[in-house]
Order: sequence, then structure tokens, then C-alpha cells
Amino acid sequence: MAADGLEWEEQPTGDPSHPYERRKVHAKPKIAVCNGVLLCGEAGMNPVRINEKGIKVEYDFQEWIASIGANHKSSVRQYAETIQAKFRDTFRDMDAAFKFDEFWQSWLAAAPVFISYQIAGFDGETPQVCSIVVKINRATRRLEYLAPECKTPTWTRPGTVMYYPIFAGYHENIDEAWKLGTPQASRYAELEPSMLAAVRILLPNASPALHAVVAKAITLIRVEGQFNPEKVGGITTVGVLLNGQKPAIFQFRDP
Repeated sequence: MAADGLEWEEQPTGDPSHPYERRKVHAKPKIAVCNGVLLCGEAGMNPVRINEKGIKVEYDFQEWIASIGANHKSSVRQYAETIQAKFRDTFRDMDAAFKFDEFWQSWLAAAPVFISYQIAGFDGETPQVCSIVVKINRATRRLEYLAPECKTPTWTRPGTVMYYPIFAGYHENIDEAWKLGTPQASRYAELEPSMLAAVRILLPNASPALHAVVAKAITLIRVEGQFNPEKVGGITTVGVLLNGQKPAIFQFRDP
């Protein structure tokens, strides 16, 4: 699991004609070890803090996911359902906030997706990936909690790579990088050797197959960032999960 390290921060300006201003900032890692044995990735609004007019919402991905604790006996799907239940509790006041808060009525908050998660892990020997999406219904000014969707990857041969982009993440150029003859594919071919060399240094005890997969993930994010620099960039975070081992997370800076 891999993610970039860039996010947008909205600051009040005090100007009624332009009440908020966006600026790019380095983000906290968008990937975390969750439930002790899983990997969780997040896209969407982060952080969310509202404390006015009797409404209180406190959400920051890294602190929030750590507060859930661990139940190692739960499956990936069960943990996804736990996350969704926690969403409902954490954001129970958001429907009211949509109706009075200037920011949530502005174009800055016009995206249809509020928050999305991807959770990866093993149920016994079987790998599983679950996605959770919370949308904003602009007609009703309410949050909609979609049921978790889970997939079981099946590999036909060693070294096969399966790609699951997180909902509401930026991946248009990553998609193009898989296609022969595109500028994105050419840039990918140029970047991958140096990314692979760096991964070998960061993970000296890992297998060549794992080196290749991690380098591919980092390179794809670098390609997205170079073709989409206004929305993707910063330090890349990578989470690695091997069956029977504890998940590990590390950060990758530009070489």
C-alpha cells in the first residue's frame, strides 16, 4: 500500500467574497498499521475539526485509527465494518455542520466523496482488500455511508501485480502509466531503476520480488506527482504486509 505526502489546507481569509484560501502542505502519512495486523489507507478530508454551535467533530486519520485499538481475531471485513460504525459515531454531527458552516457550503467542499478507506490484510492464508466510502449527498446535505466492498485477489503466477486504487484518490496518470506508448509509461521506465536501487537500500533483507513490487508502487506515485504536481507530491509512504509477519511502514524521499 502506498500514498503520497501532500494535502490541501483551507485557511479562513476574513474576506466574504473569498472566505477560504487553499495551500499545499506536507501531510502526515496516509497509511497506518491498523488492528495490529492490517494496513489502512485514507483519502479525502483530513483533518476535520469543528467545535461551535453545539457541534463537535474531531477527526485526524493517524490519531483516529490508533484510537480504535486492536482485535486480532477480527477478519478484514469485520474490521472494515468496525471502521464504518466508528465513522457514523465520529461524524454524527456533520449533517448539521453542512447546514451552517461556510466552508462546507463553499466550492472547496464540493467533492462528492468525504472520506474513503482501503484496508488490506490476510484472513488466514487468504489475502483480502476492503474499501469503505463515505459520500456527501449534495441534495440532502447529509453523509451517506456505503457498505464495505471486499475483494479477494487471486494471483495466477508468482510476481503478478494487482492494482487497487483507493476511491477518490488521484490516479489518472498512474492508470496511463500501465499503457504502452504513453508519456506516463515512458517516464515510468525512466524512473523505475533508481527507485529500485533505493528500495534495495531501504529493505536490504527483503526478497527481489518484494523489492520490485515496492519500487513499482513508489515509481507510479512519482509519475502521478510529476504529471499532476498540484495535487500529488511530498514524501511517499509505503506499507508492506507479508503473510505471517507484522506489517511495516516506511517513508521514501526523493533520491
